[in-house]
Amino acid sequence: MDFEVANGILITEESVEGGTFLCDLKVEVSRQNALLSEVQIKMAELAELQGGNVIGNFNYTQKAHSRFQLALPKWDTESLIATGKLYLFEHDPRTK
Repeated sequence: MDFEVANGILITEESVEGGTFLCDLKVEVSRQNALLSEVQIKMAELAELQGGNVIGNFNYTQKAHSRFQLALPKWDTESLIATGKLYLFEHDPRTK
C-alpha cells in the first residue's frame, strides 16, 4: 500500500483495514490550480482536529462553481474537492 504523508498524517487512495473508523472527511479549495499537496495538508489539518492519523480512500476531483457561486468573488471558476475516510490506528499501518 502506498502512502503520502502530510503533517504527520498518512494518506492513501486505497482502503485501509485494522484501524478504528472515525468519520468521512471533505475539503474544498476554491481554485482549480491548487496543488494536490495543498489539499492534502488541509485534509491532514482536519484529520488532526478529528483525532485521526490515517486517511484512506482519498479521492480528489474538480467541480465547476454554480452560477450563484460565480456571482460572488472567486479566484477561479472551479474548485478542487477532496474526500476520504478518517481512521485512528494504534500502530503504523505501513508495517506488519
